[in-house]
Amino acid sequence: MLVSRQTDYASSIKAVKRRNGLIFVRALPLCLACIYLFLGVSNARADDWPSDRQKIETLLAGRDCASAWKTLWPWARTGNKDALNMIADGMFVHGMAVPGISDAISRLRYVNLFSIYGLQSKRSFAYKWVSNMYEIKYFTPSFQTCVKEAKTLSKCAQIAIDDRVLPEFKQFVREVDFLSEGKNSKCSLQELR
Repeated sequence: MLVSRQTDYASSIKAVKRRNGLIFVRALPLCLACIYLFLGVSNARADDWPSDRQKIETLLAGRDCASAWKTLWPWARTGNKDALNMIADGMFVHGMAVPGISDAISRLRYVNLFSIYGLQSKRSFAYKWVSNMYEIKYFTPSFQTCVKEAKTLSKCAQIAIDDRVLPEFKQFVREVDFLSEGKNSKCSLQELR
C-alpha cells in the first residue's frame, strides 16, 4: 500500500510538472509581449535621431503632419526633449494635432504639455512658449523660479510633476497612445497663433 501511494504521488508530481511546463511555454510569448508593451520599448534609436530630425523638419515644412507625427512620436514617448519640443512647435506653427484631438482647447493643452516636458534650452520653442504662458501665474512658485532662472530647464518638468501640475510622463505617454491609436495627425489650417 505504501509503495502504491509513493508511485501515485510521484506520477502526480510528474504530471503537475509537465502541465506547469506546458503552461509556462505557452504563456512565455504573451508575458514577453506584455513586458515589451509595459516598458514602452520603441524603435527609436539615438543614433538615428539626427537623420529623423531632418526628415521631420522636411515633413512639417511640407505640411505632412501624419508622417511627421509617426516619426516624431516614437522619439517623444522615450522622453527625447528635442522631439517633445518639435511636437509643440509643429502644433503651434504648422497646426499639427495629436491624433484624435480636434478642438482648440485640447490642442492648446497639448501644446502646453509638450512644451513643458520639452524644456531644455532658452533657445527652444518650448522655453519661449512656457516662459510667456499666462505670465506663468497658474504654476507653483518652484516651477516659476525654475523657468525664470533657466539654469536647469530640463528639471522644470519634474518640479511641475512633483507639484502635481503635470501628470507623470509615463501617464502622459499612455494618454497620448490611447488618443492616437489607429488615427493620423492632421495639419489644421486653424493654427494656434
